[in-house]
Amino acid sequence: MPAIVGQLNDPDPAWWDRLPEITAPTLLIAGGPSSHLSQEKLAEVAHRLPRGTLLTIAVGHHVHATRPAEFAAAVLGFAHGGRRRG
Repeated sequence: MPAIVGQLNDPDPAWWDRLPEITAPTLLIAGGPSSHLSQEKLAEVAHRLPRGTLLTIAVGHHVHATRPAEFAAAVLGFAHGGRRRG
């Protein structure tokens, strides 16, 4: 756990430049403007991933807890080949 927290609090700056190396389809689910995470930064991450998809469910940071059915449908739809942007 400490290693993970360390990476979250002080990430290796090289990770940003290595995003294009992730070639697997990748879904990022954003919580919209009331989330504490920068929605613009998440959009930029999705853009840097060759097969990245950003989906916004505007309910704040805890999308999985606030809208579990919508979250699960998005993840399952993506896992089964349905890619959405929005």
